[in-house]
Amino acid sequence: MMVNMVSLSGWSYEGQHGLGHWNKEYPDCGRQHQSPIDIPSNPTFNPSIFMNFNGFEKTKEFSLTLRNNGHTAVVKVDSPNHSVFVTGNQLPGIIFKTMQFHFHWGKDSSSGSEHLVKGQSFPLEMHIVNYNYLAYESIQDAMKHSDGLAVIAILFETTAEDNEDLKPLIEGLEKNSESSIDSLSLSKLLPKNTRCFYRYDGSLTTPGCFESVTWTILSQPQTISERQLNKFRALCDDHGNHLIKFNNRPTQGLHGRKYIRSATTLYNLLYNLKLSHKMSGTEVLIDDRIQLVSAIEIGPPSCRFKVLRRYLVQALRKKHPYLAANIDQVILHQDSAPGHTSL
Repeated sequence: MMVNMVSLSGWSYEGQHGLGHWNKEYPDCGRQHQSPIDIPSNPTFNPSIFMNFNGFEKTKEFSLTLRNNGHTAVVKVDSPNHSVFVTGNQLPGIIFKTMQFHFHWGKDSSSGSEHLVKGQSFPLEMHIVNYNYLAYESIQDAMKHSDGLAVIAILFETTAEDNEDLKPLIEGLEKNSESSIDSLSLSKLLPKNTRCFYRYDGSLTTPGCFESVTWTILSQPQTISERQLNKFRALCDDHGNHLIKFNNRPTQGLHGRKYIRSATTLYNLLYNLKLSHKMSGTEVLIDDRIQLVSAIEIGPPSCRFKVLRRYLVQALRKKHPYLAANIDQVILHQDSAPGHTSL
């Protein structure tokens, strides 16, 4: 994650100012609660947390300006009426104003994302940067405080076809100069499912590496084609003579930090079923749904599918016979995107 700070321009990802030397110039880069991380397979399940993306669909109330800052492609979000912001419980503030978003990628599609999920890397990661608007006068002030920033990470996976929603952004990259991309829809940059995410406390992923970020990593990936990805890899650094081949920091140690997962679509489905039923001779009430979902999520995939299928067939049979008859499709579409299942 990158925030513009003019005084911190003397760093890079390679060479004498590269990743291995950051903590010499910027001591916070060597602290214990750094980002990114590899999100393990056993996060704490917390169905009560949520996030809201406010004003992302109101394209006439903000402007977007794309530029290459020598480290990444960054898009400034200018909303004069402060109408673009994120909210949610268990964030360290009430309103987090959206300021910019930028991207991290790798030399090829085998890597690129900064965060990993259960060891899996993605070819591209987008960070939407928001600051604690009611507590601090500016993002530069906010980034120095533990409750200063809330950053949304969106992972991308490759598809054969272009993502048409990214067209204004890709065309802007091709211009290789600062340009307006107001036709880009912020809401369409988000995956369809924004209810399912991981959360932990961490840092900026670039110098000065301040530990001021509440991270939210959305579970469902977005999509991008290889052709579109290559437009990022064709960008030049701040000297204009080297390609930005990669700009992803390696994962950092957890060092005892807690990480949680929000409600899944599966949980929401079970929550709304006002039924109880018997499974394996034992009555399972809807009040036990948290334990059931947790058991499903941490169990082996083959066992997980069988338990979930049996549970849903019995729970849906009376009130939703169509869903019960097509239960395999219901299961496969919970919390999933093309090529990715987050059950």
